[in-house]
Amino acid sequence: MAGNAEPRTLGGYINRKPSARVGEEPAFAIRLRPWSETSLLVDFITKHYGRITARARGAKRPTSPWRGILAEFSPLLIGWSGGGATKNLTKVEWMGGFSPIEGDALLSGFYMNELILRLTAKEDPEEGIFDAYWEALRVLSGQEPGDGVEVALRRFEMQLLRLTGYGFPSEFQNGYYVLRGAELVRAGDEPSGSEPSYPATSLREMAKLDFSRPETARAAKTLLRARIAAVAGDRPLSSRRIIAELKRL
Repeated sequence: MAGNAEPRTLGGYINRKPSARVGEEPAFAIRLRPWSETSLLVDFITKHYGRITARARGAKRPTSPWRGILAEFSPLLIGWSGGGATKNLTKVEWMGGFSPIEGDALLSGFYMNELILRLTAKEDPEEGIFDAYWEALRVLSGQEPGDGVEVALRRFEMQLLRLTGYGFPSEFQNGYYVLRGAELVRAGDEPSGSEPSYPATSLREMAKLDFSRPETARAAKTLLRARIAAVAGDRPLSSRRIIAELKRL
């Protein structure tokens, strides 16, 4: 049996680092919601403070300096005040140097945003999540050549699961494994006929974020979909449903 990392509380509130006032913090907006007739409630993924929620007062007014800047997939420098669960946004500046995300890649970006919202705890200062997200966005925007959108998504999913405590081990005995609840269990030397089986060779490559072999890329898509569904809870990911429906058109 391959042991997995101990999971954290899903969607909880950690607040490990006091943040009564922050001046310039690299961030991406991952969800914008109406808060009042003129204001927004914005969820951010930040580099040093993890996921935060802030009120953007007056952001919907035509004269607001934040209009056109405060949007998903735009690299920002933000500031806020307040130490509670919801901050007061005080600054938004565009960092620049980033290409827009378009087409199918845009749907993939919203999928990553939903994963962050569903799998991370608020104010958990895990810098690796911001870095993994930015790396994936650079591929989605075409700014980094990478190996394509699918590979960028698999790498992001693997890194996010690992950094939130829901990842897989990196060492496997030869043979085939099946996913049983929260663990990958060795099922034998041959594939299981009754449930999806994953060869140790592919699992080792996945642990190294190597999806160059088609067999590993296919195994990763199936395994990560099942793992994310298990840790995200009973409510299906809405972005994945939208992508599936568009592909059927």
